[in-house]
Amino acid sequence: MLIKKGDRAYFIFEDGEHKINAPRGAAMIHDPSGRAWGKCSLLFMGFRHGGRNVTPDEYDGAPREYLGREYERRARVATIELPPRGLAGWETLGRIKQIYYNRIGTKAPGRFQHPFGERSAQMLFRKGALPTLYRGYRSMRLELHGGCIVDDRGIVWP
Repeated sequence: MLIKKGDRAYFIFEDGEHKINAPRGAAMIHDPSGRAWGKCSLLFMGFRHGGRNVTPDEYDGAPREYLGREYERRARVATIELPPRGLAGWETLGRIKQIYYNRIGTKAPGRFQHPFGERSAQMLFRKGALPTLYRGYRSMRLELHGGCIVDDRGIVWP
């Protein structure tokens, strides 16, 4: 299941001087299962909100853990036409040093940022590679590379 985890994202490139915004109105979408979209790939794209309310079964698990219990009554099921998963039609924009985004939900809403390629207290002995940002199909995707950790805390590693 795809989860809208945030919006209003922007990225700082490896050089630390250049930045780029996600497409206007784009949601930060993640698939923790990796079935519909790679679990180490964040997709930034717009879609039509609406649809029907989620059922308790659909909301149970990863959506509830990330968005919070109180958010369930506002959560909706939407139909999204995903771009191709293969990188053939995507333009490489570069390596990303840091991401800023607005986290949605009731568990921990607000502005967040995550630096990439730095050791943290949680990942003391691992220094991750910088993720790669791509553009195409009126969207962007951030490839975090294998071994990433994206969970109810947000982007944890790299």
